[in-house]
Amino acid sequence: MEGGSDDQQQQHPRPPPRLVPRPLAVGHRGACGHMKGNSLASFHYAVALGADMIELDVCIDRSGDLVVHHDRYLPDGRLLDTLTLPEIQKVAPEVEPLSRVLRELVRSGVTLYLDLKTDRVVAPLMRLLHEAILRGGWEARR
Repeated sequence: MEGGSDDQQQQHPRPPPRLVPRPLAVGHRGACGHMKGNSLASFHYAVALGADMIELDVCIDRSGDLVVHHDRYLPDGRLLDTLTLPEIQKVAPEVEPLSRVLRELVRSGVTLYLDLKTDRVVAPLMRLLHEAILRGGWEARR
C-alpha cells in the first residue's frame, strides 16, 4: 500500500506550502548588532547586509513630527513628546525624523516594519505614508 496506512498519514499531515521561498532577513532596528540601532547608518548597513525588512520604532516629538527612536523617552528620562527634534538630538544625535529615513531608504528595495510606540503617531503617520506613496518609490503592502 503506497504512503502507509490512514493512521500514519493522519499522524504526519503534509506541511502547508511555503509562502516565501526562504525565511525573511529582518534587521531589528537596522543592524543594531553592529552599530547604534534606529540610526540611518544602522539602516543602511542592514540593507548592505541583505536585509529584506527593517524594523524601526516610531515616536512623536513636541511639534507633532514623527521621529525614529526605540523608546518614548531619552536616557535622562525626558519624554520625546515634550521636546523638539533639535532638543532631542542634543542628547541623542542619531535620532532622525521618519520623513528623512523614508527618503533615504526609498530606493533600497527594503520593506519597513514600523513599531508604533504610541497611538498618537497614527494620524501623522498615515499622512506621511500617503505622501511618500504619492511621491513614488514606496508602496502599501500587507
